[in-house]
Amino acid sequence: MNISSQPLVFRSDFTFFDHISLDDKSHFLAWAAADLVGCVGVKEYELSEAEIDQILGDMAFSGSSVDLATYEIIEQRQQEFQKFCSLYLEAESLGETQEILRSSPWCEIGVLGEALPLVDTSWEHEWKKYFAPIDIDQSLSVVPLWWESEHVGAHAEVVLKMNPGQAFGTGQHATTFLCLKFLVGLKNLVAANNAGNFLDFGCGSGILGVAYKKFRPTWNFDFVDIEELALEESKKHHEYNEMNLTSSHFYLGENFSFKKNKYDVIVANILLNTIVDFLPLLLSSLKGGGFLILSGVLESQEEELMTHVKNLSKDAKFICERRDGWIGLQVQVGL
Repeated sequence: MNISSQPLVFRSDFTFFDHISLDDKSHFLAWAAADLVGCVGVKEYELSEAEIDQILGDMAFSGSSVDLATYEIIEQRQQEFQKFCSLYLEAESLGETQEILRSSPWCEIGVLGEALPLVDTSWEHEWKKYFAPIDIDQSLSVVPLWWESEHVGAHAEVVLKMNPGQAFGTGQHATTFLCLKFLVGLKNLVAANNAGNFLDFGCGSGILGVAYKKFRPTWNFDFVDIEELALEESKKHHEYNEMNLTSSHFYLGENFSFKKNKYDVIVANILLNTIVDFLPLLLSSLKGGGFLILSGVLESQEEELMTHVKNLSKDAKFICERRDGWIGLQVQVGL
């Protein structure tokens, strides 16, 4: 076959066996995206954030609990997609890539389907189009790695490079955007000393901590998540942005200990239930005058969140921002 006459990228669907765990799937996707020669991207078949938001918006969603019927709808929809993912493979190394995969231990968890050329659409239009650069304001622009040379208009003071291939947060979703917006605002409010401390609690891709490290490179940064894969992605985003890991520390949740009055800034872009569970520890870990940024909370949950924060910190100051049905809350504790 004359590969040079074929399109640049092939799509090959991978079907997981029924007994394969979600962890195995996640590790396979991470390996394919990062280490499989000739694989230029992966796409997992799952409900998008927008689809989940739509389900939650249409159902009776109140307070911090999702009713059983809503959970069942989400789970049923998700089950339909969990057995599949797509790999996007470079045409010029297609045969080698397929052979590497089939001879790897990963072949025991599923079957690689036929490689089909992307005739009607380019690889960029297949999924990269969903990850265009995001300008938070003139201070920060979040730019996918492949846009680096194209996004000439990166007029921002700081450009943050992201790889959405295995991202848990890219700036696309409203909650991540709101957190980034608050962090941009804090660069002028928090003293630019050399000994500050920052906590990214539930770090995901690490986008929030890495973004603020752009503004405060001499600070100490703690990244915490319950998923090892998230910590690995956070480390990779240090590399993409040419940051050393010396002043950054990465903890699985079970190995992390809160310390009283330690942090100048804490950001937690997680769900309301988890925020409420950890709120006393998050607030007590702030230095006097420090800032806590919270998101992952629906507008309908705003009052509940505010009540919890006010009960724990009587003298706190608040700024609340809203976007696409979600809120972000900046809390400053008293000096």
